[in-house]
Amino acid sequence: MRVVLDGRPVGEHFPGIGRYVYHLTRALAEGSPALDILLLHDPRTGAPWRELAGEFPHITPVPAPWSPFSPAGQAIVPRLLRSLEADLYHATYYLMPYLAGLPTVLTVYDLVPLRVPTALAPAWKRHLYRLLHRLAARRAGLCLAISQATARDMTELLGVPPARLRVTYLAPDPRFRPAQDPADPARWKQRRGLPARYALYVGINKPHKNLERLVRAWDNVMARWREAWGERPALVWAGPQDPRFPDAIEAFRRTPSTYALGRLPDEELVRLYQGAELLVHPSLYEGFGLPVLEAMACGVPVACSERPALSEIAGGAALLFDPEDETAMADALTELLTSPERRQALARAGLARAAEFTWPATARATLAAYDELMRSPAEKG
Repeated sequence: MRVVLDGRPVGEHFPGIGRYVYHLTRALAEGSPALDILLLHDPRTGAPWRELAGEFPHITPVPAPWSPFSPAGQAIVPRLLRSLEADLYHATYYLMPYLAGLPTVLTVYDLVPLRVPTALAPAWKRHLYRLLHRLAARRAGLCLAISQATARDMTELLGVPPARLRVTYLAPDPRFRPAQDPADPARWKQRRGLPARYALYVGINKPHKNLERLVRAWDNVMARWREAWGERPALVWAGPQDPRFPDAIEAFRRTPSTYALGRLPDEELVRLYQGAELLVHPSLYEGFGLPVLEAMACGVPVACSERPALSEIAGGAALLFDPEDETAMADALTELLTSPERRQALARAGLARAAEFTWPATARATLAAYDELMRSPAEKG
């Protein structure tokens, strides 16, 4: 089978999609040597496709210097797809060529603006977002959702029939694992000037991430802190800081015992997870919640929102709380920070849960969707 996998959305603007495309491409190449993968990429992004192509001869990078946001791509990319004589096109973003001219699989990650309207304002942007998602879903023969929660949202909010939906979960990078030397995290924290104890948040500061409530809940935890509980911990934030949403940034800056580190390379992020007392993920909505699995894979206990995708991915291996209840969030943080036994139990459960998610499994489910679509009478004409 000759498949065009669209890597054009990969770049600084889409770090999550970048992880997905990279790991899916590698896992497909490793598990399916007979699959001919034509990888569309924008040469201006500097994505690591040359490295993958050098490792796997059945990956062919195809330059396509048209952003998914470019209207010109709607006319140019379909011509490019036809010239490649491929069997199938895998769109990795809803801003895709809507007249691709090939059987199409579409990956959908979340529908944040439709579940959390404040995530995309003004209202006309949300209407356009809904319209383009519906158009993309209708043009695709099959849609891949990264969680059951996202699949349900696609049916409820976009009207996509369940028969055209398949769930293909994400997975943590294999680099996310417990420290081999238990002394390494302490040495790393000392080099980075971080406190011995910290709760960790990994992500951006968009409104649906709920950081302002997290900071207020942290204030609550610190107000309760007793000397008998040991050294006072800090709250550390790792991730990009979007200047369009300054309130969360300012809340971190003016709150004692908080650190905002910005975006870190994976090597540093692994160390940060390994040294954490716990991960807190307070999001109001997620399509998946990869930091939850990354922390679990590092042997770090997790406290997270009880919202559908997060509770689905956590699978009973995290301490859940209502993300709109700051007291409940503070209670969960206090429980984990003051109970080594509870942390150890969740760390063990999290390691077992994270092991259930692998990129080879994602690749197998994706390849099954490719095969299913190619067998479809509608696609055979």
